[in-house]
Amino acid sequence: MSNVRIKNRDEVYHLVQRHPLNVSRREIVQLFDRARMDPRLMEIMTEFLRDFWWTLDPQELNQAAKKARFSFMMKAALILILENCKIDITNKSDFFEWFQKAIRGIKDPAPQLLYVGVFPIGSKALRDQVDHALPELFKHNLILKDLPFNKGKPGILKSRNNPPANRIDKLDHLKIEYVEKIKEFKRRKNLNNHELISLTGINRVFLSRILNNKFEKISVEYLKEKADALQVLTT
Repeated sequence: MSNVRIKNRDEVYHLVQRHPLNVSRREIVQLFDRARMDPRLMEIMTEFLRDFWWTLDPQELNQAAKKARFSFMMKAALILILENCKIDITNKSDFFEWFQKAIRGIKDPAPQLLYVGVFPIGSKALRDQVDHALPELFKHNLILKDLPFNKGKPGILKSRNNPPANRIDKLDHLKIEYVEKIKEFKRRKNLNNHELISLTGINRVFLSRILNNKFEKISVEYLKEKADALQVLTT
């Protein structure tokens, strides 16, 4: 899998925090790989999944994760979200079903520290990691002392009905809705990209962006037109 086309840490943080609907599944798992050496990035990516899991197809994310160097990093983040975040009763079953699909078949690693190159060998900090390892990860052979959330506070699992404040607006919600309809139609009909283009008239560049969660700069009117065209085909 090729490296994410983001050069430095600030660009990575800016993309995930300021443009969450413009992060592809490939970038998600590649950034989790990078998070092995960057605890702050692990916090950002864990909170990203906590806040925007509902915008992601779990099976596609799972397939991408299995191609990553450290596929267990995403799995670890999701386990910590499930075990530590407050989850509204109305979202529990939906998230758990999504969670199971997202981590399916991702194997536990051999026993090891979650982070590498962060704690000096033989240091007190390293001993603390081992002595106070989080039990929910330790049973999956991963050693981590502190929860990867800002200030250690897991917060509340977000959802379509309770999105993160000030991160997405009403137009974003509509875009997500239309994009999901296009993706669902493609899956249900088992279409390849060429077939979907022929049916909808979506141009090749825009289809690539839609399928890779890069639809931020595509107008809501365009997405609505194409989603509505599919609705006609299903009736």
